[in-house]
Amino acid sequence: LDDASGLVGRRWSWFEDETLVNSYTLRRETSPTSEKFSAAAAAAWSVVQVQAIDAVYARLLKNRPAEPAKLMEKHPVEVEAVSDRWLKVTPNYVGSKVGLAADLLAVRIGDRFLVIERTEGNDDPDLERAVAAQIYFHAAPNGSPDAETYVELELIGPTRTLKVGQAATLQTRWHILTPMGFESLLNAVP
Repeated sequence: LDDASGLVGRRWSWFEDETLVNSYTLRRETSPTSEKFSAAAAAAWSVVQVQAIDAVYARLLKNRPAEPAKLMEKHPVEVEAVSDRWLKVTPNYVGSKVGLAADLLAVRIGDRFLVIERTEGNDDPDLERAVAAQIYFHAAPNGSPDAETYVELELIGPTRTLKVGQAATLQTRWHILTPMGFESLLNAVP
């Protein structure tokens, strides 16, 4: 329990049909002791760091804003449309962050794709649609990735202002796909 915010976080994980399912919950257990947290909104987040990669693929929300990508740092990254619902984000490894109206992030690691997706609440009316996912590209020496360079993939649950006893939850599903399996996902009819 964090006394200043009155929030406690919990995480449960299990395998379901060879898929890792995670639930992240923030529950306000007590009133915050710090005034800055009394009316502050909270959201459960899923964060994973992976080694430097060539691209991140993002599946956009069905009900997204007109501008589905938002630069969150000074350094731009290349964002290109792959299809109506898919974007490809190319890293620059100078400490860049981009926010996306996306419910799924995927990266190729070796001969497989790691796919992380929100499994519920994608059309929640309280979802802050401008940024439902974030990608952070770690700053590498001279912009050239080395063994310490990483990419942070973040999915964000619905934003809520929580009263004592209320919670904000995010559930994600992680799975590994072959390139052919990922191509099928990329070409699936929305």
